[in-house]
Formats: sequence, C-alpha cells, structure tokens
Amino acid sequence: GIVTERDLVRSLSRGVDPGESVGSQVGRQLVSVDAGVPVTQVLSVMEDCSIRHLPVVSNGKVVGLVTQTNIMKFSDEVLKGYSEALLEQVREQTEELREAAEFKDHVLGMAAHDLRTPLTVVAYWSEVLETLEEGEEVEGLDRRQILRTIGNQAAQMNKLISDLLDITRIHRGKLELKLAPSAIGEILASRLDVYAALAHKKGISLERRVAQGIPLIEMDSDRIGAVVDNLVGNAIKFCGKGDSILVRAEALPEGGIRVEVEDTGQGIGE
Repeated sequence: GIVTERDLVRSLSRGVDPGESVGSQVGRQLVSVDAGVPVTQVLSVMEDCSIRHLPVVSNGKVVGLVTQTNIMKFSDEVLKGYSEALLEQVREQTEELREAAEFKDHVLGMAAHDLRTPLTVVAYWSEVLETLEEGEEVEGLDRRQILRTIGNQAAQMNKLISDLLDITRIHRGKLELKLAPSAIGEILASRLDVYAALAHKKGISLERRVAQGIPLIEMDSDRIGAVVDNLVGNAIKFCGKGDSILVRAEALPEGGIRVEVEDTGQGIGE
C-alpha cells in the first residue's frame, strides 16, 4: 500500500495510538504505473482516480514516485515549449509573407519601368504612320520599316513579360542563361536603332562608338540587350533638348568587354 502525510495526520487526529503499525493506516490500495506509460495517460489516471502520488515501476521494482505536481509542471513546460515553437513559426511565416510582398512590388515596378520604353516607341511610330503618305519616309524609314519596328517592339514587350517569369526563377535560384558567342557591336546597333527616333524627337544626340577588334564574347544576348535598353531608356527619359547620349564598347586587357552609357542629362535623383 501507500501512506501519505495526510493519512498519518488524520489518524493521529482521530486518536490512533502512535505506536500502532503503519500498515493499518494505509489510505488506499496501492496503485502503480509502469515506467513506459506516456505522461498524458498518467495525468489522466491521476485526475480520474484523485491520486496525488503514484509509484513508478520498472521490471517489477519501484524505481521512483511521481506526483500530480510533477506531471502538471511537466505538462506546463511542454505546453510552453510548444507555444514558443508555434510563435517562432508564425514569426518566420510572417517574415516570408513580408518578403514575398516586397518582391511582388519590386517585380511590378520593374515591369512598369521596362514596358514604358517600348510602349513609347510603338505610340510614337503609330502617330507617324497616321500622317505618313505612301512612299514617304521619316528619318530614313518607310512605312514597311516602321511597321517592322513596331512589330519588333511588340515582340520586345512580350519578351519583357516572359522575363517577369524569369525574375521569379531568379528568386528561386532557377534562372537559366542562353549563352552563345555574340558580337556586342551588333547588339548595340539593333538596340540603339530603336531609340534613335525617340532621341531625335526630344532633340537629343544619340551616338554609338564601338572599338575595333572586340572579340565575340560568350553571353546571353537578349539579357545584355535588356540591360542596354534599361540604361539608354533612362538616359533618354532624363535628358532634354540639346543633351547628348554616348554609348561605347571596348575590349578589356584582362579579357571581357566594357559597355558604358554616358549622358549630359540631369540624372536620376536619389
């Protein structure tokens, strides 16, 4: 059996002889629990049977004594640990949502910026076509060439939209580059031809200088072209009548090439 301090105090208060054997004062039949029983099950038994002290048995021997206080304290610690882990998980998920929202705003900002230039080109040449007579040329371009320019810009906008998907791939570390030997002079020529009309309309001088002897370089020509579009588009946007834009390319002694876009405009405010 098991005797508690409460049992002894009650017995003495009833006038029991202090010299009487303790066996006669056992308060209840002995109930024990195997050492392998889960804590939650022990707590349930103690609550249902109003047991405050419970011997723990292993291999037929009593190896310890667990009390309701021990179990409750353990449960509180487990609950506290679970709550802290849950709170940390909520913090991490909140931070991930914040980063996702910032990334979304960044992507939308890039989309609005990069689409603005080809849209401006399409709008400009569309206005020109409305007044262009058959056989007439504007800035060296006839109707067919202007339509080809508009088509190229539409393809460029479609490519920019596809690049938005690439940006999300960059965010996930899954972007693939299409590398091939390319001539930087050809890339610059094709890109600057698009911007020549916009620069002329604003009274801006647009010049290209490509050094001789630049070797073919392994690169993703579409993405390099997009970088050039961004730089030249910004230069035109922040230049005014009488300003000039110079795009130059040169080979580097240590290998590779360098492309620079220089303008005399007001620049982009910080």
